[in-house]
Amino acid sequence: MSYSVGLLIYDGFDLQELAAPYHVLAHAASPDRPQSNLFSLHTVARTKELVTCYGGAKFLPDHIYPDAEIYDVLLVPGGPGYRDALRVLRLMDWINRASGLAQVVAAVSTGIYLLAASRLLSGQTVAAVPGLGDAYPEVQVVENEAVVESGKFFTISNHSAGQALALAIVREVEGDAPVFTL
Repeated sequence: MSYSVGLLIYDGFDLQELAAPYHVLAHAASPDRPQSNLFSLHTVARTKELVTCYGGAKFLPDHIYPDAEIYDVLLVPGGPGYRDALRVLRLMDWINRASGLAQVVAAVSTGIYLLAASRLLSGQTVAAVPGLGDAYPEVQVVENEAVVESGKFFTISNHSAGQALALAIVREVEGDAPVFTL
């Protein structure tokens, strides 16, 4: 079985917060089919226009979120552009709907703000991001953990734990036996 992953991209997202999880997920395979990818990875944005990440690299999205498919896993990176993304009501609505249908929802750093603003994290425990607990007191914030798992929500406070986040996602959907290919 192949799991579909929606990788949200928006102007100003931090490429490092997407790159490490992407790398691990792109190389994961099932033990019974080591030549087949365990995940199909798809970038999702507001429009089909180029998206510029923090630092200037540009990406052409695979899907646009108003019409995006249902994903088994949703990954939301942070980055300086998250503040502007918070003001896009259609994005907040889509994150809410897509998360409701996903088996796993993951966020990196300030991407956690996008989940909180989408009304998804009430009563959930998440990785610490500066100011999150003050802005969203209904969210439980945990300090000093690489990956925080709370139900189907997986969060990390910074991109340095991106590979650990992806490994937690792989274990959640496939168990402890995946194979990684080069």
